[in-house]
Amino acid sequence: MFRLRRKGTLAVLVLTAVALTFIVSLSASASTIISPDGWGWQNPLPQGNHLWGTWGSSASDVYAVGDYGTILHYDGSGWGAMDSGTTQDLRGV
Repeated sequence: MFRLRRKGTLAVLVLTAVALTFIVSLSASASTIISPDGWGWQNPLPQGNHLWGTWGSSASDVYAVGDYGTILHYDGSGWGAMDSGTTQDLRGV
């Protein structure tokens, strides 16, 4: 009885390891989806909170706001987090 239980546990551990390896390899090799104008999606980078509002004055000055006081700024080359000083959800900018 102990051997069956041990083999069953080992089989579950091996299958779990194989599944995790497969998932990691898929995420590592997945191609990035980018629109024709150069916009792409990163998840969860630069953060994982829901975003509710955006505003921009140009292609190199865009702001996005969201849950827990999240403020992100796009400078034309990448997104960066900004400190909002609040943990309240931000719905517009």
